[in-house]
Amino acid sequence: MLTLCRKASDVKRLLSSILVFVFMASCFAAMPPTANAADKGSLEDIVFTDRRGNEVTIPGGSKSCAVKVVEFIPGTPKATNPAYVTPENLLGAPDNIALSLGGGGVVVLEFDVYIYDGPGNDIYVFEIGSAVEATRVEVSKDLEEWIYVGDAAGAISGVDMHGYVEESDSFRYVRLTDLRTSRASSSTPGADIDAVAGINVRPLPGLRIEVTTPPTKLTYMLGDKLDLSGMVVTFYSDGSAKNVTNYTVDPENGTVLNTPGPFNVTVHYEKGDVNFKVDVESLFVVPEYVWAGLAALVSCFVALGGFCVLKSGVRTRKISASLV
Repeated sequence: MLTLCRKASDVKRLLSSILVFVFMASCFAAMPPTANAADKGSLEDIVFTDRRGNEVTIPGGSKSCAVKVVEFIPGTPKATNPAYVTPENLLGAPDNIALSLGGGGVVVLEFDVYIYDGPGNDIYVFEIGSAVEATRVEVSKDLEEWIYVGDAAGAISGVDMHGYVEESDSFRYVRLTDLRTSRASSSTPGADIDAVAGINVRPLPGLRIEVTTPPTKLTYMLGDKLDLSGMVVTFYSDGSAKNVTNYTVDPENGTVLNTPGPFNVTVHYEKGDVNFKVDVESLFVVPEYVWAGLAALVSCFVALGGFCVLKSGVRTRKISASLV
């Protein structure tokens, strides 16, 4: 019987160890996540790597990429693959979805930033596909006068405007012309343009906004509602500034905050965005399954302990009777 009790004691030790492990695991699970690298929002840098392993950083992310196709003239032969014939495929940040220009095809793009001659490459052309196909690159201020600034060699290719434009000049429009380096038999002839990005860029006049006074509340508990009371947003235009209220916010004011950790709130006004961070803290809460396991273990301990006491009592009575 002593052996039985020892086994019961071993079982209890084992169950106690399991409980401690489960409890510690629940503690780690309930801890707020560590801050990750900043999300690649529209105003933050994007590091893009193409299928060939080429990498480039786009300052400002998608805000520095083309936002509108002004004109598209398909080349000859033109693309027959339906996945590559939509001009809007090349808008925004690189995503491996492209427009095939066709042999000698031309596309004119508009930007919501000014591109200027700065250090290094000023424009990057993101071209995908198995073939590496070059394009002629031109820039313009007004869609009337175009200035040649070099050729993009294909794949991820940078263009430096230095020597072609004045350092004080800046441009909103880029024109690409396929240089007919592709195979005519392909279903996607011509350069396959995924995206075009400005690297040295400055905001357009009137597009800069700032949160000049942050909201009164920037730290929340899990389950609280976002409260933007006290926030002041200022719009800058051509040297003047005014506070505005008809902006939009993502997430919206009053949104229940269900995810712990820091995150960005984005304020949008006209064509400008600005971000600020808020923190959501979580209280430690023991999961229900831990309480259920604890209750089961306590019941088990009580049952095993009672069993050992009962058996010990029976043996004692037998020994006493034999001595009488």
